Amino acid sequence: MYPPSEKFFPFRGEFVLERTGVQYVQWLPGSLFAIDAHVYRSLGGLDDRVFLFYEEQILGKKSLKAGYRMAVDTDISYFHNHSVSIRKSMKRYEAVKRFFLSKYFFYTEYGEISMTEKLLLRVAISYGLFMRKWLYRLL
Repeated sequence: MYPPSEKFFPFRGEFVLERTGVQYVQWLPGSLFAIDAHVYRSLGGLDDRVFLFYEEQILGKKSLKAGYRMAVDTDISYFHNHSVSIRKSMKRYEAVKRFFLSKYFFYTEYGEISMTEKLLLRVAISYGLFMRKWLYRLL
């Protein structure tokens, strides 16, 4: 069993450690992945109701539901400048808001959560956005 801090969120279960060879996963990082064009089209591509965040998780859910498997080769590495274009194109609050709204969309449309969980998630996100807006004005 691996430490909980190393788990890939939001999925539960198996996760990938570096240099362990090919591992099957529930979603692939969007910064570098390959997919057969026919498979991509058959899945309907990326869900255009979200942008920048949770796109890969949604594609992963659709892939698994259609019976496809995804794998990561942990012996290959690459460098990715995370969020560079996001920071250039939008303010911090807008990026956080987009992240939370995409998260809510993912869980409500693809996460199979209960109405109570949806309500709690909406309250938590609303509170988080309110507090960030207030704090970002102070900083």
